[in-house]
Amino acid sequence: MHESVHIPEIILKIIRARGIGEDMTEEFFSPRPQLAYDPFLLSEMKTGVDLLLDAVDSGRRIVIYGDYDVDGITSTSLLMKVIGTLTDNVTYYIPSRLDEGYGLHRESIDRIHEDGGEFIVTVDCGSVSRDETAYAHSLGIGTLVTDHHNVSDVRAEGTVINPKLSEDTYPFKGLAGVGVAYKLALAVARTREVPKAVMAEVLELAAIGTIADIMPMVDENRTIVKCGLRSIHLGCRNRGLRHLIDQSGLDYRTLRASDISFGIAPKINASGRLGDASVGVRLFLAETDAEADECCRMLINANQERRRLQDDAFEKGLGMLDDELAKGDFVTVEINDSTGRCHIEKQRYVQGHRPLDQDR
Repeated sequence: MHESVHIPEIILKIIRARGIGEDMTEEFFSPRPQLAYDPFLLSEMKTGVDLLLDAVDSGRRIVIYGDYDVDGITSTSLLMKVIGTLTDNVTYYIPSRLDEGYGLHRESIDRIHEDGGEFIVTVDCGSVSRDETAYAHSLGIGTLVTDHHNVSDVRAEGTVINPKLSEDTYPFKGLAGVGVAYKLALAVARTREVPKAVMAEVLELAAIGTIADIMPMVDENRTIVKCGLRSIHLGCRNRGLRHLIDQSGLDYRTLRASDISFGIAPKINASGRLGDASVGVRLFLAETDAEADECCRMLINANQERRRLQDDAFEKGLGMLDDELAKGDFVTVEINDSTGRCHIEKQRYVQGHRPLDQDR
């Protein structure tokens, strides 16, 4: 194959070293990759779809419970879009990074219960939340966990859709959380009628989340990203995403993965880092230009504040380093990008080591 398209030998050596075998070369370089697997190959997908659709049909209040990073925000928005075509009785909950932290929490479940939530679908979290899912069940709240993180001996109660489950034989283990949510959406769309336009739109979100979560650009991830970017280039169906691209000084028609990594993802992440990750979800669910513009303004302002705090903390850290290094210590500085606080750890100086540059 490589002779017909004149792939340089050095490029072939690089991709072989990265695990791309000869049988995968054509797919890897294809501008229209086709590598995609049946979502029902995920071990608990059928059970999960049945549970979700039963909640829809019985009129239960469904709550999408997401993480506060881009992966979780795009996952939440994706399922809100898809499940929202089947029922109006669906909402979402994203815990505060500052007050609650990552994953399921009893306090969050209490809030959901008080608000009338009856069925929780987690995205990008929950695989090891045994106590929390058991607590939800004790309150009469059903759960469906979708996740992509490693699973330990401790496992959530009930149905868990995760390609990294020990018993799961899904062909690709490297999906992002949004990739797993997208596979759930595909499985639902094969069972119930979901508008094709909605499925095309959420593919854009799947691509954004996969890139932002720094997942390996191989196998099915490559298909999700290339097809999602193509949808963006052809018009960008998601209103909020298109506004954010425009207000970031980018062109949706030529958007690249690097533009998402450095121009789009930091703005979406910033809201979660400084307190309110729901702004990102509101952006992707925006139904009017005014609403999208307001969310963009909030995200851009949050990112500017995040950078200011980070720059201030970096300068403080440099001053602290100068004082400590003068004493002959080897010093590491931990910077909290949410508060701007610095924490110093002193160790014996080791020749050849130096503090890392700040994360921009």
